Amino acid sequence: MVNTKKQITSILNTIEGGAAFYSSGSIAQIPLGLHVEDYGEIPLPLQEFTYNELLNYSKQAPFGKGNQTITDTSIRNTREIDGSKLSFKNPIWESILQRIIASVKKDLTIENKSVHASLYKLLIYKEGDFFLPHKDSEKEKGMFGSLVIGLPAKHTGGELEVKFNDQTKTINFSESIDNYKMPYIAFYTDCEHEVKKVTSGYRVCLVYNLIQTDDRLSIKSPSFSKQVNELVNVLKKSDSNVSNEPSIILLNHQYTPANFSFSFLKRNDKPQAEALFQAAEQSGYYASLCLLTCYQMGELLADYDYDYYSYRNQTSQEDGEMGEVYEEDIEIKHWAEDGIPSLGYFSINPNDIITGTILKDNEPIEKHEEGFTGNAGMTMEYWYHYGAVAIWSKENHAKILNNRSVDVKLQWLSYYLSIWNEKVVNDTKKILKEFNATDFSINHCTYGSLDYSPITRSLIKLDDVSFASQVYIMPLLTKVFQAIAIESWISFMEKYPSLFNKILSTVGTSKKVKSVHHLSLFLKDLSKESIHLFHEKGIMHIYQLPTYTNFEGIYRSVNRKEVKELLGFVIYLSTYNKEEAWINNLLNSFTDSNHTNRSYVNTVLIDILLSKAPITNTFTNALSEFCLNDLEKRTAVKPEPPINWTRKVPNSTHYKRQWVILKDFIKSPTQNVFDYAIRQSERTEMENAIRNVVIDLKCETIRKGSPHTLRITKTQKAYEKKLKEWNEDMRFKQQLKTKFFS
Repeated sequence: MVNTKKQITSILNTIEGGAAFYSSGSIAQIPLGLHVEDYGEIPLPLQEFTYNELLNYSKQAPFGKGNQTITDTSIRNTREIDGSKLSFKNPIWESILQRIIASVKKDLTIENKSVHASLYKLLIYKEGDFFLPHKDSEKEKGMFGSLVIGLPAKHTGGELEVKFNDQTKTINFSESIDNYKMPYIAFYTDCEHEVKKVTSGYRVCLVYNLIQTDDRLSIKSPSFSKQVNELVNVLKKSDSNVSNEPSIILLNHQYTPANFSFSFLKRNDKPQAEALFQAAEQSGYYASLCLLTCYQMGELLADYDYDYYSYRNQTSQEDGEMGEVYEEDIEIKHWAEDGIPSLGYFSINPNDIITGTILKDNEPIEKHEEGFTGNAGMTMEYWYHYGAVAIWSKENHAKILNNRSVDVKLQWLSYYLSIWNEKVVNDTKKILKEFNATDFSINHCTYGSLDYSPITRSLIKLDDVSFASQVYIMPLLTKVFQAIAIESWISFMEKYPSLFNKILSTVGTSKKVKSVHHLSLFLKDLSKESIHLFHEKGIMHIYQLPTYTNFEGIYRSVNRKEVKELLGFVIYLSTYNKEEAWINNLLNSFTDSNHTNRSYVNTVLIDILLSKAPITNTFTNALSEFCLNDLEKRTAVKPEPPINWTRKVPNSTHYKRQWVILKDFIKSPTQNVFDYAIRQSERTEMENAIRNVVIDLKCETIRKGSPHTLRITKTQKAYEKKLKEWNEDMRFKQQLKTKFFS
């Protein structure tokens, strides 16, 4: 959109939607019956003696800075009482509050939204109190603004000044109060505001958080139809379809990621975003709401004592600013959940941003100060989260998705399935075609938990055997076989039986535990879900199970749980074939004497046999017989303790000098303790030599004398370990006999 940025910005600037950044007014003074917990009713106007009494029920008001809460009377000097301790005895107050909210909604053009006012604080400013310019944080989910209501209390000064961009609204609470009115003002959270110094009396205010319920109602703004038509003309004539990246159109406000959606857009952002969505739809574009995040990290400039030890005890520097910038980037990683799927993470080229303002020219919505770290100085981090609309040509959509992550592609396939029509058929095929089997890392933590079923469901929806048979589809399906839900495979099998048979054969001979595990689970579930398909297509693969499971990976897999589950599925499926040769071949797949060891037999074979899952059939009887024979050999001779203290000297190529020193001690039938008094470096070498081998020796340092002594003592750990294993094997042997041979 190189030639259209100014046009788009100019059109959007004419869309205001009748909204304002604030709403103000006043109501007639009434007795509120405002009560404070444990104190009682506050008499208004507030007098000095009441203020002094309330000191015990209020606290000095803090303020937020980054992720910290700070109390500093040079920044903010006022008292506060938490809203949870306040109540109103006059029942009329609630209806008056609702009238105020209705007026605020009208002024802010959010009449079709559900808004709730949540009482936050009672603030009391005495003479000399103030609050320097600041922005409110979003204290509750859905909070989009603040409502301040002035209570009857004589005072001068204390004006509230609210700023947004180059606009300012100042409200003098004392003027309305003098006229027996209660003034109020509501404004958005990202509006900077300041309470000027109170020059006399007491300024008393109720502060409410304005919460907008996400009712997902669309914004209807017929007043900008002219601008929509202008945007359509611009987009249709633009050259954006040559770009492989979306264009980013900035809105006016910043937002926190937690409270960002179309329903929560503020002021003119709503009609402008709506206009962009309508224009995009009419001109062949996709449009999605996102946050453009500008990040900066640089030198922290602050007024602080340059002595490190005095600084480290300070909570934060109140006047910290960014000095030299060390690092900065612009990215999109937060997308509004309502609407079309996201495009995932993007690093943004500034040339792709369409805006009429200067980035990072205002206050960041997030700050973080980092103290001294080693020899490094202090740093400051800024985050600017601008509301934005990403827009890209539907014609170029497949090219953009080609560079996106796997999870993004899967989300778009699911989206196409939810709106299925002729228009999305080609894009679905393009996504599937551009999928490269090497893109998928099933074992990778990022994608391992993803459901890849949209791939098979899309192929089923296409109902195109010619496309599904393409050379780039089959490797993809076998690669992600174990990450696709069983029910999706069953549906795929019904739609493309011959293709699925090839996939299952390829997966079965893959020599991968995870793949064969999922294949066996599929056959088990198929036998329960579709008897017809199971006998027509599944039985042939049961005949191949001895081939599918005959590979060394079963014994070498570090995931013994997965191997055990695989064996459980095989045991279930073995009920469908009782041929002796088949049983023997299947048994050989799990009991190859060249690969079996005690750990495998006990933790996989015996563990599954003694569980509640396996049924008793020909295969399990043969498997239990193999295990019992193996146990008989291992328990034939009970381990005996060593007859003396003679131990075998390790045949190690490392630490030869140390083993020469220990040789006579290790071979001695009577000596079981060797004291090695020598400097620390030599003691350490000796300890390392002993740890480097399996041997019945233990070490401890006797810290007496100089040098200290390394005491080396012979143990019977090898015998104790063998005896423990023998007892466990004896127990397993008895349990197998009871279950299968009694």
